[in-house]
Amino acid sequence: MGVARFVLASSGAVYDWADGALDEAATPLRPRDNYSVAKYANEQQLAFWCGRTGGVARVARIFNTIGHDDPNGHLVPDIISQIPAGLTAVEISLGNLSPRRDYIHADDTARAIAAIALEVGAPGIDVYNVASGRDVSVGELVEILGQIMGVAIRIGEDPARKRRIDRPSQLGATGKIERQLGFRASKSLRIALQDIVVHLNRELASSPWPVRR
Repeated sequence: MGVARFVLASSGAVYDWADGALDEAATPLRPRDNYSVAKYANEQQLAFWCGRTGGVARVARIFNTIGHDDPNGHLVPDIISQIPAGLTAVEISLGNLSPRRDYIHADDTARAIAAIALEVGAPGIDVYNVASGRDVSVGELVEILGQIMGVAIRIGEDPARKRRIDRPSQLGATGKIERQLGFRASKSLRIALQDIVVHLNRELASSPWPVRR
């Protein structure tokens, strides 16, 4: 039996750099690193498949998904790894502090992909952003995490950690997926960070961080 429907997990990183929300129809695509180039190439492959087979092709452009069981986590695990349990004040080292990102809870990402997979639409290719529609800077994320952990966190900028190329903003427009599929992210960034800290507390049961909701 041939494949008639395919949902591709792509990325919001394929969009060109722009201020404001990145829109499926209005924002041009311009990948600028190996990761986004690979995702862009996957989208082109899916378009070729769709054109040749007449199948149903859907692209989920996923923004910054975070969760406690993500094996490829980057920023949040890096921050937490620099905060010894039991301390109430600490200084950590990070690179770029001003870039803003749209973080979405892993549970919401899963719900969105399920909604896209179950969408009843015409053959052809279509694209949906999977995002929360809200963005925060690195500094704001650290502040929220500090509140949850009960730790006063000071940030020192480390030139060695700074990316040479780092887009200033990556915020997803969510109007299309809300209108057409009725999907809206239900879990806030604070809840996502709480889940991560609670999970780590279970692993560090002897000296957990307090979790402030």
